[in-house]
Amino acid sequence: MSGLRETLDDLESAVDAPTRFKTERNACELRCGGCGELFFVDQSTFDNALSALAFDATDNPFYCDDCEAEYAEEAHR
Repeated sequence: MSGLRETLDDLESAVDAPTRFKTERNACELRCGGCGELFFVDQSTFDNALSALAFDATDNPFYCDDCEAEYAEEAHR
C-alpha cells in the first residue's frame, strides 16, 4: 500500500495549485481571502500574498480555486 501513497505524493507534488494539505511543494499556510479556509501554497504564492498584504493589510489577494470560479461566474452575470 505504500506504493500507492508514494504515487499520490508524486502526483500532488507535480500539481502547481494550492492544496488542503501540506506537500513537499506546498509547505506554506495561507487562508483564502474569500472563504477563509486554510490552504497550503508554494513559496512564490506565499511571498506574493505577503507582499500584497504588507501594502494593504485588509486585502488578501489569495483566493482558492472554488472562490475564484464563484467570483468569475458572478462577474459574467
